[in-house]
Amino acid sequence: MFSTIEFLQKKSVKQIFITGVQKHSMNGVKFIAKYGLDKNAHAIKTPMYKFTLEINNKIENIKKDFIFVNLLASICNKKECERVTGGGDIITYDIMHLTPIGAKYIGSQVLNKAWFMQLTK
Repeated sequence: MFSTIEFLQKKSVKQIFITGVQKHSMNGVKFIAKYGLDKNAHAIKTPMYKFTLEINNKIENIKKDFIFVNLLASICNKKECERVTGGGDIITYDIMHLTPIGAKYIGSQVLNKAWFMQLTK
């Protein structure tokens, strides 16, 4: 990661964004198979994948020459993650990739983050 940051800085890239690891403990298909998509599915949370939490914490604690964008912070706390939006739509279809609706859901939350607001000034 650091060699990439150094390379980008040598190329005069002014802002570098790192999104970290997005891996979940259960894919969307298994979630649907196990819980279905009833009106209360949005209340079901799955455990946070330990490896993801460890790596993202390490990235967050590094002295930064970059902006860390933790997309999972929009849907996860330190223990568990949302898998379905309030409207009943699945957020990820596998353990790492967002569905189109999941991307809109997380994107709408990112728009209100302080780091993003600074970019729009």
